[in-house]
Amino acid sequence: MPKLKQFDEKAVLQKAVDIFWEKGYHATSIQDLVKGLGINRASLYATYGNKKALFVAALMAYQANGRAVVDELLAAQDDVLEGLEELFRYMIQNALNSEDCKGCFIVNTTTELLPNDEEMKGVMLQNQIQFEQLLTKYLQKGVAAGTISAHKDLPTISHFLFVLINGIQVTTKIEANPPKLNNMLPLILTLLQ
Repeated sequence: MPKLKQFDEKAVLQKAVDIFWEKGYHATSIQDLVKGLGINRASLYATYGNKKALFVAALMAYQANGRAVVDELLAAQDDVLEGLEELFRYMIQNALNSEDCKGCFIVNTTTELLPNDEEMKGVMLQNQIQFEQLLTKYLQKGVAAGTISAHKDLPTISHFLFVLINGIQVTTKIEANPPKLNNMLPLILTLLQ
């Protein structure tokens, strides 16, 4: 009879996100994970196989949660332009409120592991594609409502917005300047008119 897991896998993944986010992939040891996750080595290896597989699982859980938050935030706004403004206000505030200016787990992983890790490059590319598709779908609602010009290249704008969101995560590590960041909002919205 197989042994049942003695831990909540979702809670373990959240703890793993926190540990990897704080230390980075390379600086996190198996002992750090065993101690921080509250599970033994055998359970860690039996469930995830190795440190890299646990890292990928934690990163994918973080990505899915982030996309769900953004999707929910955008869905709550009937006006697409107001929704995008709210999204950027949220992203700016979230970046500014980051403890120890630790930035975004995804952005940090990108700068730590790419371009040399092909597996992670694929994971990051998939995240980018999914996030840009989410934005493009949302922008299409604005075209249908007449608030965004039908002549706009929505996939390119979505890519630009993705790059800008990631850039906010990096630049707030350098300078936490809310007025400067918030002053970008009107400029962002002019791209859609």
